[in-house]
Amino acid sequence: MKVIVFSLPNCQPCRMTKERLTANGIEFVEGSIEKHRELFRSMGFKSAPVVLVEPDTGMAVSWSGYQPEFIKALVEGKPEGYGITGYARMRISIEMREPELFAAPGEPK
Repeated sequence: MKVIVFSLPNCQPCRMTKERLTANGIEFVEGSIEKHRELFRSMGFKSAPVVLVEPDTGMAVSWSGYQPEFIKALVEGKPEGYGITGYARMRISIEMREPELFAAPGEPK
């Protein structure tokens, strides 16, 4: 499973999300909302952080803001969130700016 947390500096919900993921042993990579602000806005994300989850099987999900119930579902191995319409387009757009976010563990960045 791949988890990416897009955050802003000095963002309390971002800090809380990252702390809770870390405390529960969920590995994630961090991206910047600033680099993708228009993309996220166009897809309806209105608060920080924006969390993308690519499970090993099944559909990618996302959420924005501090969502402890979605983090709990990740810990339980049942990712929840909102299905992402146009996820492939969004991933390509993000990957063009920050390819290291999608690198497999051990791949050069």
